[in-house]
Amino acid sequence: MPPKNQTVIYSEFIRCDDLLPQIISQKLQPQGYRSYWYGKGHTGYKSMAHLPINRGFDDHIGYLTGMQSYTSPVRWQQERPLNTREYSTHLFGDAAVGALEAHNASEPFFMYLPWQAVHDPYDDVPGWPYNDGNWELNATGTYRGMLWLTDVYVGKLVELLHKKGMWDNTLIVFASDNGGRGAGVNYPYRGEKRTNYEGGMRVPAFVSGGLLPSAVRGTTSDVRMHIVDWYPTFCRLAGVDPSDDSPVPPLPVPPSDPTPVDAPFHDSCTFCGCDWKATTDIYGNESWPGVDGVDVWDMIVKPSQYHQYSAHHTIALSHEVLLKGKYKLMVSQRGNTHQDYDEFEAGWRHPNLTWVQPSNRTCGVVNGNWTNTKGHFIPCLFDLEADPREEVDLSAAMPKLRDLMYKQLNDTWRTFYVARSPPELLGHCDSECADKKWVSMRGRKKSGPVCGVPGCSKLQKERPWAIF
Repeated sequence: MPPKNQTVIYSEFIRCDDLLPQIISQKLQPQGYRSYWYGKGHTGYKSMAHLPINRGFDDHIGYLTGMQSYTSPVRWQQERPLNTREYSTHLFGDAAVGALEAHNASEPFFMYLPWQAVHDPYDDVPGWPYNDGNWELNATGTYRGMLWLTDVYVGKLVELLHKKGMWDNTLIVFASDNGGRGAGVNYPYRGEKRTNYEGGMRVPAFVSGGLLPSAVRGTTSDVRMHIVDWYPTFCRLAGVDPSDDSPVPPLPVPPSDPTPVDAPFHDSCTFCGCDWKATTDIYGNESWPGVDGVDVWDMIVKPSQYHQYSAHHTIALSHEVLLKGKYKLMVSQRGNTHQDYDEFEAGWRHPNLTWVQPSNRTCGVVNGNWTNTKGHFIPCLFDLEADPREEVDLSAAMPKLRDLMYKQLNDTWRTFYVARSPPELLGHCDSECADKKWVSMRGRKKSGPVCGVPGCSKLQKERPWAIF
């Protein structure tokens, strides 16, 4: 959803994403698109204004947190809690099919369908005979069942598109947000979700639909793409200008500014929490970074005219990773994610589910935790064309390139943007009043927005008899 790669979005209810830039549904709305969102959220819902229904989506059913049980009753529909224990793939799949059935085939639509599957926990899948329990590392039967059920619903959607005569003008994008973990296998790549290795960052994706030219169907592309590239690509296909520059340009970064520093996890930035603090906030309250994704449509449909690095020759993927052509600089195997470290995560997981560890470690090591390692990084340098498994560290053999890329990585993050929303867009914030409201609607405490909540404004609390 974010239009910029280096936008730091904080999730759920204490922190917030940004209400200033436009998300894709807001871009498409003036073109007559109807937009639907069914599934996972985790993009920040501090205020009512952050809810999808108030950001260009015409219908929304989902959950707002990062993870929960597949039958958790803590769901959300439009502007209120949705208390149901229906298995999430059925809930979101039925909503998607129902929306498409009711959709006017003469109108364009955008559907965002971030399935909960195959995220853990590995809850038994209804109707699947091979469930093997919530055993995180080896629940392969349940894992396959999760994929099976999502595939059933994707099949229903495809069938509907054909039936309604919409297939020929439809593009389907299926992409992962990170590498596998738990029962997931990233073979032949190294590492897993949460790590900076290719197993955590390089993900599969495919496109389908009648809009895709027949000449490229069934082919593969090696063009390096980033998830944010879909924003300008979708805009281009919808006939929308993809730019979203702030009316007040950001300030230039002072040349003397040092590298952004790691801040305490609960340290407060301008409007939201952040983990990193730039010396100079070049954005203030009125600026934000422009779209830095690339329109990749021509690279997909005219592959012979482009090469692997046409979209992104040089790109920062995290605070610790920079790609430059075929080379990858990795400062540490894991960033400051405030999550537990798995002892095996620096190795390779094979299809038989066993982990193989490197014979020695010369770089990228996290010494127990982030605090112990900070300031003592030993960067790795890999050639991803010759060594996609990241087995050979070239940092000692190529010190000039290593140092150049390390400087480029640090310079890049001087301009990173911590999402913020001005108070006037958030509305009055009152977590106690919001909790009472959501509980009265069969929701739970700390499970919904706390700002701009109807009935919780300062004036409404002072004058409850007033009509608004």
